Amino acid sequence: MIADGTIAAGDIASSAVTTAKINDDAVTSAKIAAGAVDTTALGDTSVTTAKIGADAVTNAKVADGAIDTEHLAASAVETAKINDLAVTTGKLAATSVTTAKIANLAVDTAQLAADAVTGAKIADDTINSEHYAAGSIDAEHLSADCVSGTKIADDSIDSEHLVDGSIDAAHLASSSVTTAKIAGDAVTSAKIADDAIDSEHLADGSIDAVHLSADCVNGTKIADDSIDSEHLVDGSIDAAHIAANAVTSAKIATGAVGATELASTAVSAGTYGASQNGVPSFTVDADGRLTAASTDTSPTVSSLAVTNGVTIGTTLVMTGQTTLAEILEGTHTLTGTDIDPANGSVQIKTLSGNTTFTESLAAGQSVVLHLVNGASYTVTWPTITWVTGDGNTAPTLTANDVLVFWQLSTTLYGAYVGSAA
Repeated sequence: MIADGTIAAGDIASSAVTTAKINDDAVTSAKIAAGAVDTTALGDTSVTTAKIGADAVTNAKVADGAIDTEHLAASAVETAKINDLAVTTGKLAATSVTTAKIANLAVDTAQLAADAVTGAKIADDTINSEHYAAGSIDAEHLSADCVSGTKIADDSIDSEHLVDGSIDAAHLASSSVTTAKIAGDAVTSAKIADDAIDSEHLADGSIDAVHLSADCVNGTKIADDSIDSEHLVDGSIDAAHIAANAVTSAKIATGAVGATELASTAVSAGTYGASQNGVPSFTVDADGRLTAASTDTSPTVSSLAVTNGVTIGTTLVMTGQTTLAEILEGTHTLTGTDIDPANGSVQIKTLSGNTTFTESLAAGQSVVLHLVNGASYTVTWPTITWVTGDGNTAPTLTANDVLVFWQLSTTLYGAYVGSAA
């Protein structure tokens, strides 16, 4: 009998330990030499998942075509695992290529089937003129009223594109109808607004008699000084056509006014004034025309009786005995400071401040002056010889005084009549 553990490796002959000599489960990992288990030592399906180390199955261990769908975990086939051009049409499930799977700009013309791009596939406002083939837009592609003014190129609409009568006033821009656009004789009276034709619109000489309606040329249409004798029918100017005072001397031809043209007067023909000494005389004919006249600049009247008064415009010199029933002297309100008898022999002056008087009296002239407010202001008189009870002394003025001034030769005299205050 051999005791347990007494047989060492050296006691066993080569190849003496056969399969039959080895107990079941007696060969452990430690008993197997590295690389001793080859393909022939492995039973079919003996290499289970648990027997395979992590990352032990390399490409060389996998038979061609051995990995099918059931061997692949969900999402196991990443981009890096797929060869270029390996995904063919047959590999793609129906509708599996979504928008997210398509790279930007990856779909070009070759990828699109005929008529595949419908209206629903085109984003709004994405079709520009560059996408249209020349002449590809015909009437059936245009929706009603879609061609607006901004879609039409400048100068592209000719008369052939317009329906007869389609251009009305609303389609015409202001000032768009130029002379070149108007056909000959197209502008009738109905087309012209009232009062729209000015002289600038008329060619010189273009208005002749046939263009003027009856009685249309009234006084306001005729320019000043434009009617000459050649424009007037003989005998057409009667009294009704002549304005008051319109016939001046320059309009009357020499010798044109005879006795028949002069209205009758109440003056009998004859010479008047000749029998009066120093009175101018004149002679008139039967038509009242003055035919002769004489003048006398210094008339002398030896005897003159006036019963209804006489007004002397300048100077009346009387010598000898003169009887005057009444004299009406002229009065004057003095606004300045010059005492001048030419303004009237009775003058009134109201002072409103200190005043210096001057005088314009000639020898033989006199003036009565009524002076108001003399006591309130300083009065300076011209050179005067005062005639008073105290001698040549200027009077003391009150609120209302009367003074008389007269000239003898070259001396001006003054007298204080008194106060009317």
